Amino acid sequence: MPKLSPVLLAIGLAAGLTTMTSAGAALADGCPAGLAKKDNGCMAPGQAKKADERRDDDRRTEDRRDDRKEDRKDDRREADQRDGDRRYRVGERIERDYIVVKEPRRYGLDPRYTYYRVADDVFRVDRDTREVLNFIGAASALLR
Repeated sequence: MPKLSPVLLAIGLAAGLTTMTSAGAALADGCPAGLAKKDNGCMAPGQAKKADERRDDDRRTEDRRDDRKEDRKDDRREADQRDGDRRYRVGERIERDYIVVKEPRRYGLDPRYTYYRVADDVFRVDRDTREVLNFIGAASALLR
């Protein structure tokens, strides 16, 4: 049997240990060596593709939800424009085109509050900020 020099023996052992260490590290994660090199979380190629498809489906579903929300907003805007006047919601500020309701008690309203009439709607508003606190109703029903 030929005699190996100590240097060659050391190099051979080092190369073998390096290969075993990297394989051992891959298996220590629970990932086989071939999948450990992939950047997909240790999934087999078919499973990785299915996960990508599911992720794409989720994105499409979210996009459809966003589209529906935008459609509803557009529908509300169109309805406001069709009505010809501005419908205020609680929390919004009435900036213009309003009439202060004088003597609210006369119309069955609490005199401690301020009321504005906009078109045919009556709102209870904050005296200082003009923010809508409550929708009271149609002016034609109240102001008879």
